[in-house]
Amino acid sequence: MAGSASATTPPKEHCAASPWEGANGTFAGSLRGADRAAIMLTMITTCPLNDVDPKAWLSDVLARIADLPASRLHELLPWEWKLPRQVDEPTDQQAA
Repeated sequence: MAGSASATTPPKEHCAASPWEGANGTFAGSLRGADRAAIMLTMITTCPLNDVDPKAWLSDVLARIADLPASRLHELLPWEWKLPRQVDEPTDQQAA
């Protein structure tokens, strides 16, 4: 029949609204949990692209995030992040 849905096509209310629903959403516990996991995994995999040790970054971020004002959260992004001791070191060390 022209225009009718296939017998194998699920009704619209059973279709996933996003790729995180279904098996991945279930694995993460919920769609919200899956979204948060995706954000964290993106940040962690971005670290090596920015010459940042993922373990050091995550450890420092978890230690500092609660005390940091929202206006400074950008400092914790992998491409902005520096360990406190790295901030004091000059970036260009020229031979004397």
